[in-house]
Amino acid sequence: MKIVKVLSLALLFTLFLSCDKEEAIQPSADVQENVDPLDLTQEDLMAILEEQNFEGISKSRKSSAVSFNPVMEPATGTEAGRSLLVRTRNGLGAVVCTKLIPGHTYTLWWAVFNNPGACNDDPFCGAAGFGDFLNEDTEVSMLYADGALVKRNGYGVFTAYRRNGDISGAVNNQVLGIPDLPITNSKTSHVFLVVRSHGPAIPGQIKEQITTWEGGCSTFYIDFTIPIVEGECSDMQMGIHIPE
Repeated sequence: MKIVKVLSLALLFTLFLSCDKEEAIQPSADVQENVDPLDLTQEDLMAILEEQNFEGISKSRKSSAVSFNPVMEPATGTEAGRSLLVRTRNGLGAVVCTKLIPGHTYTLWWAVFNNPGACNDDPFCGAAGFGDFLNEDTEVSMLYADGALVKRNGYGVFTAYRRNGDISGAVNNQVLGIPDLPITNSKTSHVFLVVRSHGPAIPGQIKEQITTWEGGCSTFYIDFTIPIVEGECSDMQMGIHIPE
């Protein structure tokens, strides 16, 4: 059921209150091999983002707003990593560095409320449930950001840039049953960087597992159960970024 698939996001919002990649960019060698994601600083993540040479970031660096927040994992009740969000006039850039399961596949998703003033939850959109996701006045955008097959060290590094107006990789209709929307408000939107597990890598399906919402999925968990066997999928972690 489409509503059930997004319920897990609301559960993570409540908790927040109390890689070798296939066909994806390579993380820096230092982070990949010997740096615990929890030890990374804002400067470290900014360096990773700048290494990708995203045009929208390099051209807007001086006028951007940056936030640096933890990545939460409800199943363990702990911080699993660090996330960075860069807001520019024309779009959003992000880095997520986090602890994951070696040999498992993951995707990173944008969940962006372009009109947070229409949200009913406090202190941020989606904090008390999934009603804000289904309220079309909030103008939520759910969009693909990045994907990875995690290496033996268990560190996942995801980077992304999304220009305002770009609707590619949108999953609103697939997940929520509402029209797909692009990001239109990069400066004051409520932004959630969602790490979704697609379970162990499945030969012949890895590309789908790291690039689509349901790639490799036959069982969907809504309580942040960590997928262990092939076919299990669940939202696992999230970094939340609310403008000051």
